[in-house]
Amino acid sequence: MQRKEVPVESNDIITKFQEGDENAFQQLVECYQQKAFRIAVLIVQDDFLANDIVQETFLKVYLNRDQLKNPSHFSSWFYRILTRTAWELSKKQLPLCKDENIFQTISSPEDMEQDILQKEVHQQIQQALRALPYHQRTAIVLYYYEGMSVKEIAQATGSMQGTVQSRLFFARKKLRPILESILKKEER
Repeated sequence: MQRKEVPVESNDIITKFQEGDENAFQQLVECYQQKAFRIAVLIVQDDFLANDIVQETFLKVYLNRDQLKNPSHFSSWFYRILTRTAWELSKKQLPLCKDENIFQTISSPEDMEQDILQKEVHQQIQQALRALPYHQRTAIVLYYYEGMSVKEIAQATGSMQGTVQSRLFFARKKLRPILESILKKEER
């Protein structure tokens, strides 16, 4: 999975941003906002909290732009701030209970049944992710949902590669029985 956050001239944009150029900052926000929100939602499992995390992350990025020493490392620096902000804010707030409507516009009873089954599987996977500690959940989200390598995750979270590998190992170990159970139900 190829990830491209900023345009080819990204070092120029990042350098301009570091110099205080508002347009360059806006370009970075537009480039990273959607992916940042997705990562935050997957880590904290709450849309409202994820919005707060993304806003807080961009505020920290803007206020601490002078701490970025190498513009080519912006992506890793950004994700490190994002994941740490997610961990910090999620510890402060209790998850909100969400009432999701599983009945959408469906054309037939077969479609309705399939949609309900997919929704149940999705909820079980999300519940399994919520059961993981934040550091393990972050590693899983960045590895499987965002397609980042172990090295990229280590840079983004400020961890050693071995630590990331360990988090992935233990997270997979915890998720395996849950996912196997889901797959068995699907086969029936």
